[in-house]
Amino acid sequence: PTKTLTGMFPFLAPSCPFVVFCEHMEPLAECFLELQQKNMAINLRLSDTWMREYQVLPGRTHPNMHMSQNGGFLLVGIKLDPVTGVNEMDEELRKQIREQIGGRRGKKPKNKQKESQ
Repeated sequence: PTKTLTGMFPFLAPSCPFVVFCEHMEPLAECFLELQQKNMAINLRLSDTWMREYQVLPGRTHPNMHMSQNGGFLLVGIKLDPVTGVNEMDEELRKQIREQIGGRRGKKPKNKQKESQ
């Protein structure tokens, strides 16, 4: 999956989430390390899925007694900008957005509130 993932990365937009599924953990661990070392993604998580099969018979339903414990593994993350190595928004764009919505938590700065009154 490492070759496939790095091959498709140029087609993903910056800050785009991605998910990779594999039945085995080792290939995804290699992908995880490569993405982390090359600073290609943030919020990387490697987790297992657990799937339970159910046996459905007339008048009764119960978990299948002969089932494997593992349904596979997922690698998820968010792609970083390939040029800067960070999310696509630079500090100037963040300042403009904060001015429009009113600061970091939606509150207008005190000096601007006084000017508007």
